[in-house]
Amino acid sequence: MDLKDQIQRLIELQEVDSKIISYEKDKDINKPRLIEEITKNFEEKKNITKEVEETLKKLQVDKKQKEIDLQTKEEAVKKNQSQLYQLKTNQEYQAKLKEIESLKADISVIEEDLLQIMENIDQTAKKLEDKKTIIAQEEADFKREKSKIEEEIKEIELKLTI
Repeated sequence: MDLKDQIQRLIELQEVDSKIISYEKDKDINKPRLIEEITKNFEEKKNITKEVEETLKKLQVDKKQKEIDLQTKEEAVKKNQSQLYQLKTNQEYQAKLKEIESLKADISVIEEDLLQIMENIDQTAKKLEDKKTIIAQEEADFKREKSKIEEEIKEIELKLTI
């Protein structure tokens, strides 16, 4: 074997070593980083959906509280109206009427708030359904992409063992 053949074999060996290094870098660094990036991206999208769910839950709690407030005010109106007939003086009667009117005004405000909350619940529920549909598709895309990358890693490992 002459010097020229030896140099040619060394060049070929260097090319093989370069490919091995490139494969190992791809397998150990690039592909795992890519999986990490797509996982992080997908998790961020899932978190947005969770935030919408939390908003919906909060709105439902607010609605329940407003309903309780409304019921309390309505019961207070009934109680005060039943007390009207037991009052002795015109001054007491007028004061009780003002109290009833005040309670009715409170009821009106609560009803308006309740309607607004119910509208927000409807909008948020629709938004949540849209997000869930989108996230289901994105989850399928994510799994497909992750599986593809994992297959590429297996192919690289196979090449490295040959």
